[in-house]
Amino acid sequence: MLIIDEIHAYMHQLLQTLLTFHAALGGSAILLSATLSTKMRRDFTNSFITGANYPTNELKKHTYTDYPLLTHISETKIIENVLETPTEVARSINIT
Repeated sequence: MLIIDEIHAYMHQLLQTLLTFHAALGGSAILLSATLSTKMRRDFTNSFITGANYPTNELKKHTYTDYPLLTHISETKIIENVLETPTEVARSINIT
């Protein structure tokens, strides 16, 4: 099990390579970030899929409103679940 927090802060190509090889060896991974771009999520997902030799699947959630988001990859499918923010920590900010 590979667990990496704040993945947006790591060297992008290095982490993609690590995910590819880790998946090729049968590993699993949990990647965490509060500020992950759609491109980075797609790159990391594709790296793991390539290493695991899973069939290619497309990510569906692409907008900033799809947050917080849980993405689960398996051999047969990608599951993307937008998680509800608990009301006790939800915030709204007016920008003028």
